[in-house]
Amino acid sequence: MGLFSTKPVSAVINQPNGAQELTITVRGGYSPNKVAVKVGVLVRLTFDRQEEGDCTEYVVIDEYGINQQLPPFAKTTIEFTPTKVGTVPFHCGMGMVHGKIIVGA
Repeated sequence: MGLFSTKPVSAVINQPNGAQELTITVRGGYSPNKVAVKVGVLVRLTFDRQEEGDCTEYVVIDEYGINQQLPPFAKTTIEFTPTKVGTVPFHCGMGMVHGKIIVGA
C-alpha cells in the first residue's frame, strides 16, 4: 500500500453518551477515510495526526464550515451535528488527501 492509498477504509462510529465518536489516524491519508454517522446526532471526530509536513496540516469539511489546523503528533477533536442525509467530503488543506462522511437516517 503506497503513501497515498486510495483503498477505502470505513468505520461506523461508536455512540457513548449519545455522541457519535471516532478517532481518525492521519498519516499519508486518513484511516478510516469513510465514516458512517446518523443525521441529527452530535459527531465528535478526533484526528490523530502522526506526521509533519504541509499537506495534512489542516482538515477541511466545507459542508460544516470547518477548517481546523492539526498539529503534528497530536490529537485534535472537532464537533458538528449533521443536518441532512447524504455524503459529506472532507480533505486536507491542499486538497490532496480525501475522506467521506456518509450521513444516514
